[in-house]
Amino acid sequence: MLNQLSKYHNDWLRIAKSFVDDIDAQDIVQDVYIKLYDKGITWDKIRYNDEPNRYYMYVVIRRSCLDFIRKQQINYELPEDIIEEEKEDEFDLLQAIQDEIETWTYYEKNLFEI
Repeated sequence: MLNQLSKYHNDWLRIAKSFVDDIDAQDIVQDVYIKLYDKGITWDKIRYNDEPNRYYMYVVIRRSCLDFIRKQQINYELPEDIIEEEKEDEFDLLQAIQDEIETWTYYEKNLFEI
């Protein structure tokens, strides 16, 4: 199956490049090959008239590109100083909550825990 798909490698790259840059497109197409192989997809399942089903490949590559883009947005890291400020604010908030709970009666504390 991979031999047949690799004959159209430039087509698959062109699809991926319409979503991401060249280097990421190459990685994504390679990942698509691996995913298809790992899932046990055979040539008979993706061929149409002795050629790969281009619509199927388009959908698989497009979804892989969109997943990649989503992961890139999620993996955006904040600068270290902002992270430290967030940790300090979180600690201050938790301390304020704990201080407030300490002023409650025994019954209020039990009700809060429920």
